[in-house]
Amino acid sequence: MKRRRGFTLVELMVVIAIIGLLATVVTVSVITKMEEANVGKVKADMKGLKDAMKLFKINMGYWPRNINDLFTAPANAGRRWKGPYLDDPPRDPWGGEYTLRPQSGSRGPIVICLGADQQQGGEGEAADLDSETINNQDN
Repeated sequence: MKRRRGFTLVELMVVIAIIGLLATVVTVSVITKMEEANVGKVKADMKGLKDAMKLFKINMGYWPRNINDLFTAPANAGRRWKGPYLDDPPRDPWGGEYTLRPQSGSRGPIVICLGADQQQGGEGEAADLDSETINNQDN
């Protein structure tokens, strides 16, 4: 009887199943790291915006009312405005714009990112992020 060389169908199926399992594990790991990187970018952007807002307040005597105040002089600015305070308006990792929500006190407005879905609310990657919550998590 002549013996054939090669792999059996069962052996091929086992190898394909192992490759599929490894691909799934790698994909999940990469997606998780991408989500972490997106949140890291939001944190860095928010820090830059908060620093720019502090400089604005020092020059103008009040907090910016919106992000545009950091790039174009408000109508009542006069010579006090020393901007632009950032080169370009930052965009979040999902292409959306950051917004400001005023708050009472001396800490300045809260910077808000609406997440991947660009709508209020959401969970996971679609969850809203704000500078106050992020600062509290880092402490």
